[in-house]
Amino acid sequence: MKNAFFDVVSRRLSPPENKDTAIYDVEFPYLSKAALDRIRGEVVPTLRGHHRFRIIASEYVDLVEGEVGKYPFKMAKMEAAVRKRLVLDALEEGKGLRIEHVKPEGSLIQLRGGEITSLSADKTEMIVRRVLGGGKYDGLGLIIEEGDYAITRVKEGDWLVKHSYFSAAGGLRGQYWNINTPVEFYPDKIRYVDLHVDVVLGGRGKPEIPEIIDRDQLECLVVDGYITEELANKARELAEALTLPNPDE
Repeated sequence: MKNAFFDVVSRRLSPPENKDTAIYDVEFPYLSKAALDRIRGEVVPTLRGHHRFRIIASEYVDLVEGEVGKYPFKMAKMEAAVRKRLVLDALEEGKGLRIEHVKPEGSLIQLRGGEITSLSADKTEMIVRRVLGGGKYDGLGLIIEEGDYAITRVKEGDWLVKHSYFSAAGGLRGQYWNINTPVEFYPDKIRYVDLHVDVVLGGRGKPEIPEIIDRDQLECLVVDGYITEELANKARELAEALTLPNPDE
């Protein structure tokens, strides 16, 4: 299965005993859902985005695809209409938004929620402002101070989520590029699976040099069977590219 779906994540829930079949929990992120859409489309009328849209409104999607089956020439128009109704219409500046940061091992971390402060015209890119609480900045080695906030830039289908951290006075404290499976947009949240390896800039004694962190954790994901070596290579390439001069701003 992992060879058929590039970004699939597989979690063994129980080891095989006495030659019994092992039980797995399988997560199908952005690219895997798209592949499943194409496979299903070879058999029955299927909207691009089918597997994501059904998470939001399954009965509505069934009704629309029933109509597409009668009038296949309407497929493109129906796809756009469903995407607009189920996702795009819900995304507006000033709206609160959750960030579901899923660990490959299966745990779900809800990043501190934020507010959409900017949206591209087609609503495929957004900036989210998040007020931070106490604790430390992950990977930066800095204490979160009162009034600190994060500006998070995210693009639908992108392999990166960029967090820029600021003081209450607006001074940049550090930056963090999270490397993950391509981001999925939903009406009230974004979701992706974290691939552990990340790039930081600021803090850790090297404020001007982008630094790759948690390489060893990425390697463990392959060894433990959560992801393929091909997906790990993609994550490594992204991390290396961010350490070149003039990383994405």
